[in-house]
Amino acid sequence: RGQGSAFTYDVFDRLVSESGRALGLTLDVGHLKCVEAELPEHYTRKYADSLINLQLDDMKRGVHEHLFFGEGEIDFDPLFSALVDIKYKGPACVELSNASRRAVYTAKAAYEFLSAKIQ
Repeated sequence: RGQGSAFTYDVFDRLVSESGRALGLTLDVGHLKCVEAELPEHYTRKYADSLINLQLDDMKRGVHEHLFFGEGEIDFDPLFSALVDIKYKGPACVELSNASRRAVYTAKAAYEFLSAKIQ
């Protein structure tokens, strides 16, 4: 959901309800922090049955800037606990569009960060 966008989670809920079937959902953790009132782990649990993809980055509330883990305001421990609780098995993709110039370093650092969180 972005500024000026008509998509809200209420719209998603209505689409699922009216269609009578499950729809897949990608949760963008950074954008959740940026624009939504609830914490990312709330949406992870709420949409456990629909969650098919996870985009990971850090952000600050109200600032649309993709940041490396620990540079924003997201507490990743509760998020990863929620993923364990719901037994999430889908992909978790790191979204760091501003880090392309340092891609090799960033990929290694992201791997190390995530590896430490999931052990």
